[in-house]
Amino acid sequence: MTGIDKIKERILSDAKTEVTKVAEEAAARVSEIKTAGEAAAQEEYGKLFKKGTDDAEKRKERLASVAQLEARKQMLSTKQTLINEAFELAVSKMLGMSDGEKKDFLAKLAARAAGTGKEEVIFPAGTDSAFGQEVVDKANAALAAAGKTGNLKLSGESRDMRGGLILREGNIEVNCSLDALVDDVRNDVTGEVAAILFE
Repeated sequence: MTGIDKIKERILSDAKTEVTKVAEEAAARVSEIKTAGEAAAQEEYGKLFKKGTDDAEKRKERLASVAQLEARKQMLSTKQTLINEAFELAVSKMLGMSDGEKKDFLAKLAARAAGTGKEEVIFPAGTDSAFGQEVVDKANAALAAAGKTGNLKLSGESRDMRGGLILREGNIEVNCSLDALVDDVRNDVTGEVAAILFE
């Protein structure tokens, strides 16, 4: 082997050694980068998973809160409907009284609501005038028995109402229709009605 061949061989050997060294360093660096990348990816995955879990938990809590609020609103609405039905049933029962009971009830109502005892008594449309006159006579008798003026008069006018009566003197009217009477006591007795219905 000549000197040049030896030099070539030596250069080639050194180059192979250098290539092997560079390849090993590159492989080590790739492994480091890959390990670091996997760790970073795992860390990022952990962060995203935790955030997703936290967001899902918050959303679940919000939905549960909204559902509870909606359930409360629905319950209140149902209770209010039942209370309204109870008041409507009271009106229906008053409308369903016998003629004798109605006359007594309306006469007491007129006597109690009369201010001067000289008012006109207006009944619902369709009320028989004989029925109305009997109520007025009974109310006048009750007023006289109480030592008050008993000079109520049956009005020739009627009103569109479900039951009860209206007392009028001049421009002043006292609405004693059944709906008005129930509305007047509604605020005072709603609590009692609710207690009876729901407790």
